[in-house]
Amino acid sequence: MSVPRLFLAAVASVALLAGCAGSEPRDGDPLLVMAAASLDAALPVLIDSFSVQSGTQVDVVLGSTGNLASQIEHGAPADLFFAADRSTVERLEADGLLRDSTVHTYAVGRVALVWRSGIEPPTDLQAIIDEAN
Repeated sequence: MSVPRLFLAAVASVALLAGCAGSEPRDGDPLLVMAAASLDAALPVLIDSFSVQSGTQVDVVLGSTGNLASQIEHGAPADLFFAADRSTVERLEADGLLRDSTVHTYAVGRVALVWRSGIEPPTDLQAIIDEAN
């Protein structure tokens, strides 16, 4: 199993993931992962686990999806790209910058409204907007 596939297996328990075209990891070289900054809390734990299990060093670049995509468009040698939106990945894929059949959804965001016990919950979206102002 290739290093990027092993890494994918490690993060499956955790937007979109894609293998970047033109980037072929070699034995002994670190795996370069570009990831949306929103993964800052989860990714280090997953990478540590992956590195221990595989013996592969992983270097991570965190940033905005748009900035990371721009780096890939300009030749950055990313092995894996974790994006926070589908449209950026679709654009990179259409431009031939991602390996075929490597785009996978790794998470689906959901908005949740939470409030403390004893506080009356809002009845609609306008109530939330009014409260924020």
